[in-house]
Amino acid sequence: MTKPRIILILFVALMSATLYYLFRPSAFVTSPTISMQDPTLPPEDIDWKEYVSVKPAFKVLLPTTPQHAEESVPLPAAQGMMKYDLYLSQSKSGATFMISVIEYPEGYDMSNQQSLLEGVQKEMLMGNEKNKLVDSSQGMFQSSLALDFMLESPEIVTKSKAFIHGRRLYVLTVVDRVKGHLLSHFNKFTGTFEINDETPKTP
Repeated sequence: MTKPRIILILFVALMSATLYYLFRPSAFVTSPTISMQDPTLPPEDIDWKEYVSVKPAFKVLLPTTPQHAEESVPLPAAQGMMKYDLYLSQSKSGATFMISVIEYPEGYDMSNQQSLLEGVQKEMLMGNEKNKLVDSSQGMFQSSLALDFMLESPEIVTKSKAFIHGRRLYVLTVVDRVKGHLLSHFNKFTGTFEINDETPKTP
């Protein structure tokens, strides 16, 4: 098993464990919001608020203030530490919004970005034997190579955008029990996500 795949499996395992915890009725939360009118969203999901992260530096509109978890893991062969950050926000209608960030140390080979992005999709697909890949497309997101994909299982529908900026791999994900307003949620979520540059981009 290659080192990048080991890291991606860890990332998917952490994400899956968090989803299992969050998709309990008792896990739903609310918070004060500001009005962001959007007629394509259900009434309970119209009001969103801006969230600003200092490091990793980004800002985004979310339905509720996100919960944050972080972990640092040593890479094989003494290559340094990999830092993992996960931010989760839930809307009143039950949709879950996730920002996952893997930060690689200096010297780690990130030249094959397409392989890393496809690895995220593959590992998320394999995370549940009932998952089906519904759609996948490659493009650009804020000048970075990006991969958008949608997964379906009997329990949930997942829409994700994976991209690399600097030494960080970002995965923006919306999860819900039904398709419903998933695409509107996803477009509003990713459309308001903005990275505040800290370091020059990796060639």
